[in-house]
Amino acid sequence: MTCLDSLADANRPPPPPPPLAQLETDNAILIPKARGALNRYGHQIVVGNLLNERKHEVVFVEKDSESWVRIPEDARGKVGLGGAVHEIEEDIVEKLVGLHDSWIEGKP
Repeated sequence: MTCLDSLADANRPPPPPPPLAQLETDNAILIPKARGALNRYGHQIVVGNLLNERKHEVVFVEKDSESWVRIPEDARGKVGLGGAVHEIEEDIVEKLVGLHDSWIEGKP
């Protein structure tokens, strides 16, 4: 390790904690429990979903906001352009990458 490596490491912000997942069966407690997990474990984001909708919609819960990502009902189970069924995981990864890129740039 060179002196420059040490300097770069000292000035690099620590990586954010990984997102936490929250699976629930009751819609009424999903977001409150996700917010509790944010406080309890110190994460920046919780990806939550309901058991009966886990393949079609998720909620991204942050300290002061939440946003839903949903596969429209008319697109569920249909084969897309690439010959595969669209999975919610693709949308989760896309959103997390965007949030991480914003975090790296220092923008909320």
